[in-house]
Amino acid sequence: MSHSAIFSWLTPLELPVLLLQELVLLDVGGAGFAVGWNYPSAAFTSLPFAAVLDHCWPEGRNAAVRRQTEFVAARYCAWQSLNHTDAQLTATAAVSQPGYSSDALDVPHHWVERATAGEPLWPADRIGSISHCAGKAIAVTASAQQLASVGIDIDRGMPYERAMAVLPVLTSAIERERLKQWVAEGVLSDAIGHMGTRDEDTMRCLVTLVFSAKESLYKALYPLVGVYFDYRDADVVAIGGHSCTMELKRTLSAEFPAGKQFELGWQCGWPDATMMVSWLLLPQERIV
Repeated sequence: MSHSAIFSWLTPLELPVLLLQELVLLDVGGAGFAVGWNYPSAAFTSLPFAAVLDHCWPEGRNAAVRRQTEFVAARYCAWQSLNHTDAQLTATAAVSQPGYSSDALDVPHHWVERATAGEPLWPADRIGSISHCAGKAIAVTASAQQLASVGIDIDRGMPYERAMAVLPVLTSAIERERLKQWVAEGVLSDAIGHMGTRDEDTMRCLVTLVFSAKESLYKALYPLVGVYFDYRDADVVAIGGHSCTMELKRTLSAEFPAGKQFELGWQCGWPDATMMVSWLLLPQERIV
């Protein structure tokens, strides 16, 4: 992935970026970093694999190797994000000090543990979100003083048949009409053209985006409201080349009533042509 491609992705949110070997570090307005990593790789063999499992997920020693790999890769992204946030490394310093060769990997302070329900346990002064799919892992962390919550999700683009099968579960009737209209208008032709130019290609990408965005919304809001809500409790009401607007259809709390809207960022074709990533950064003032 070229630097120009990364910057074109991030320009709408004005997030400076650093490409670090197999990592992509996204500076979240000085509040934290989002880190993406493609695994497995030669670098992965240098990680303290067993030590991370013992510290963060002891029962995971009995899990399948694939599940262990996903877990450690995601925790490595979280470690990178927390480490770079605290150290406030400049681009030059980060390039000269690649994280996964550092002795600090053996220090448990930034290895994020797993709670009983499976959610990450972040340091008291940090918030974060983790996702992994199809050999890709990503995490975002931020200062709890600057952001109220964050959510991130990475997914592989759905085949058309699967997208059509999940669409009634994922969306409301009104949303489905919007998706059809957006396909007809070709609103995302530039953003997703590399994944195909047929209407079917556009629709499957839109469905993947809706799924990913709703996952990111849930991850950002659940820690604040403590209430389960499903895919049809929020609608995508607007979409652009690198952002989409989500509106709650159900009141989750006094701070998050029905009708409240959120702007999420997204990128199709990152970190490779088959993938999609979305994220929500929720500033503190959004919940006051």
